[in-house]
Amino acid sequence: MEFIQKLEIPKNKKVTYANFVLDYRPLKSEPLRVRLTVGGDKLDCAYDAGSPTTDLLETKLLLSSTISDAKQGAKFMSADIKDFFLCFKMDVPECMKTHSRYLLEAIKQKYIIEPLIAKDGYVYVKIKGGMYGLKQTAILAYKQLVTNLAQHGYYPCLNTTGMWRYKTRKTIFCLCVDDFGIKYHNENDKKHLLEALKLFYVVSVDNEGRNYCGLTLNWNYEAGYVDIAISGYIENLLKRLQHPTPSLAQYASFRWNIPTYGARL
Repeated sequence: MEFIQKLEIPKNKKVTYANFVLDYRPLKSEPLRVRLTVGGDKLDCAYDAGSPTTDLLETKLLLSSTISDAKQGAKFMSADIKDFFLCFKMDVPECMKTHSRYLLEAIKQKYIIEPLIAKDGYVYVKIKGGMYGLKQTAILAYKQLVTNLAQHGYYPCLNTTGMWRYKTRKTIFCLCVDDFGIKYHNENDKKHLLEALKLFYVVSVDNEGRNYCGLTLNWNYEAGYVDIAISGYIENLLKRLQHPTPSLAQYASFRWNIPTYGARL
């Protein structure tokens, strides 16, 4: 971001608001998070801002193929790009405002904010790089990833939503925004992909491949199977739906009524 005078904003440019979002991400290195996000609902985007991303079917196919090829050395790992949506430059800058009362005194002094505060008390900002909340963030970050990995031989597979592979190596992975589910056959292939990513991004790696997109994976390569679970899903769903706890345990999705054989309808 660049703090600017209000008069520097083009007359035909929409100005959106800043929004502070609090979240808890237990699997991240910093689980307690506060983010300054952009009010993207107030901005226009002239093109389709959605980006390709893998689905559950493709993920299951990758997991099953990893088990099928385990005897040939196939294994699974996952990786995550840190601040994926913040790593690109905007093709066209956007404008945003936030009230000066939300800025700490240390921030005001560091960026010399006082002379920039408008009469209405707001501080205006030119957005020059990726920020959470921008409509075009996903597609611009994805296009940059395609360009970066193409230099090292990785490309999206045709007729899929999120499968990638290498030109000659056996490496194949599912990409869900910034989460990689990776099937590899040897340490050299694994190292090649991670080194390619780390040239452009900060990457966290789960070498055991136990967590991917909310799925908990327990790998049993020798026995030929992988257990997939979504920890806490049912408990959280019942809480969200405010479903009352039944007096008797009910393990089926609906109540079973004992049939009365011989009865006429």
